[in-house]
Formats: sequence, structure tokens, C-alpha cells
Amino acid sequence: MFRLVNGCLIIAVFAVAIWLYQVKYDVRDAERRIYTLEQQITETSHDVSLLEAEWTMLNRPGRLQTLSENYLELENIKPEQIIALDAISASIRMRETPVLEENTSDPIGDLLGVTQ
Repeated sequence: MFRLVNGCLIIAVFAVAIWLYQVKYDVRDAERRIYTLEQQITETSHDVSLLEAEWTMLNRPGRLQTLSENYLELENIKPEQIIALDAISASIRMRETPVLEENTSDPIGDLLGVTQ
């Protein structure tokens, strides 16, 4: 009886040892992946900060003004060009939405070959 119990305990000890050995190497692999990901995150954050600095440098107002003067051939805004918002709404006339009759055909649908 005791031999059977001892044999089962020895088998259990070996099984637990094999399981712990496997867990140990799984943990090492996970730590290696975590280290690699942390390095990638550090490199990416460095790249992002570098790109943000470059973006800031490229969007300097003085640089943009020089580029617009050289390439866009724009003129300065004249005071006569500025109008109030009320003047815009008064100059736009309101259009009524067209209402289609029920028996009329749909020209776009006819072009597409859509039938109802």
C-alpha cells in the first residue's frame, strides 16, 4: 500500500517539476517579449517626439509666410473685402427644395439602369 502511495507521490513530484520547468521558460520568453516591446515603445516615442519637433519647425509662421510669398502669389486682404455676417445672409436668397412628382422618372436612376 505504501509503495503505491510513494510511487504516486514520486510521479506527482516529477510531473510538478516538469510543469515548473515549462513555466520557468514560458516566463523567460514572456519577459524577453516584454523587453522587446518596451524597446519598441521607447524607439517609437523617440520617433514621435522627433517628428513633433520637425513639425513645429516646419510650421513656423515666418517660414510659412516666406513660402507663401515665394510660391502662392497672394495679395494682402483689403478692408473692402471684409463684410459682416448679416450682409452675407442677406445676399443669399433662399431656394426652395424641389419636389418630384410621383409619376416622373428618375433621370439618374435611368442612367444607372435602376428599376423600382
